[in-house]
Amino acid sequence: MGLVDKLLEPTKNYINFRDLLFHLSSFNNEPLYDVATYLSHHIESLSFYHIDTDYKITPSDAKDQESIRNSLSSIQQALLFVADDWVFSSVNSLNELSTDIKSKLGNLIISNIHYCFKKSELLDFEPLNGLLHFEGVDIERKVEYEVIDNPIDRDLDQNDQNYISALKYVNDLGKGIGSGKPLKLALEYLVKNISFDEVKLYLYDDKEKKYFLVSQTDALDYTTSIKLLEGICHSLDGSQWGINFSDTALKPFKYFYFEYSELPDLRSSGDDTAVPKKSNQSSKRLPPPNLLERDKTGTPEVGHAKPKTYEQLVKDLATANNRIRQQDIDINRLSDQLNEQENKPIEDKELPYNSQMGVARMLHTILTMHKYDLSATKGKTNSLIERASQSNGTPVTRNFIAQWIDLANQAKSDSTK
Repeated sequence: MGLVDKLLEPTKNYINFRDLLFHLSSFNNEPLYDVATYLSHHIESLSFYHIDTDYKITPSDAKDQESIRNSLSSIQQALLFVADDWVFSSVNSLNELSTDIKSKLGNLIISNIHYCFKKSELLDFEPLNGLLHFEGVDIERKVEYEVIDNPIDRDLDQNDQNYISALKYVNDLGKGIGSGKPLKLALEYLVKNISFDEVKLYLYDDKEKKYFLVSQTDALDYTTSIKLLEGICHSLDGSQWGINFSDTALKPFKYFYFEYSELPDLRSSGDDTAVPKKSNQSSKRLPPPNLLERDKTGTPEVGHAKPKTYEQLVKDLATANNRIRQQDIDINRLSDQLNEQENKPIEDKELPYNSQMGVARMLHTILTMHKYDLSATKGKTNSLIERASQSNGTPVTRNFIAQWIDLANQAKSDSTK
């Protein structure tokens, strides 16, 4: 055994970040998106190590763990909607991805190639029980694996399985009531004839990994399920048969979700003219194609309240957009002011207390005027302001926003004494 071989020998007890992703995806026939999601739930409980170019093994610190966690989140974002069912089964399987996604994944994985996990620790880690197959197996070789009960779906937070993205829901219509017809036609029929009054709308915060209930007082373009579906319908091309998840026109709808249990059950009862009924159970079954078929008179056999005219919808949309634009101007101006304070040189003095309270009172006035909830410093309001600041190119941190929301509440309290 040569000198380098002696240095390499201990590294055989470790598996690097790339190979662990490949192992969990290929050997268990799991999409890489699901693997990244699953690991992100448990990464903080795992120990990992850094193996440098001299084969020196050192325990990684909190900063390295943050890098791994960010990479898992970036992998999720890269695959979401466009390749979230892709299995990392072999090197050749990368050719199934677009050039852009393949490049993103390559950069994310290569940048963390020196981070490794100890095989013995992984084998003792309960959440990975039954998912690892190190014994006598070459990591680089894909083997046939018997289909088993999906442990990732079973172990993931059940809350995540109760929701479906609005875009995916619309896309699935093309396999159900819209089968064999342009998707826009199916969606137009749906919003005109099926009630979504009881279907609440949720906004997903990718950083907090939480679903926030949307209310009609929120400063958003879409605050009800039916308005959201109408917005998606307006963005669709009349000739397309499914959702193009990379379409920039659909980007505003990306983080909106419905709850499965609240969606209308569009299945007929064996009668082509049956009115779809609301289901009390969480059903993922898609509606039958004949729901869009017409009777002899050419009129759909489903009754519903008369919808607004196209002119009324355009007018309502213009009014809402004007209001949102003004709110964005207010929020962005305030974000600029807060960002300026955050980025002051260290040698600058802190704002005098009276000046802080003046800014805080102004902040409280603007946010309450636009119906923002200030009861939680890191709740939905924090997420909305952070997202608006990022869209404006003047990002501020969640902690910074939370600090000023707290000061705004303090200023309000002081003013009422």
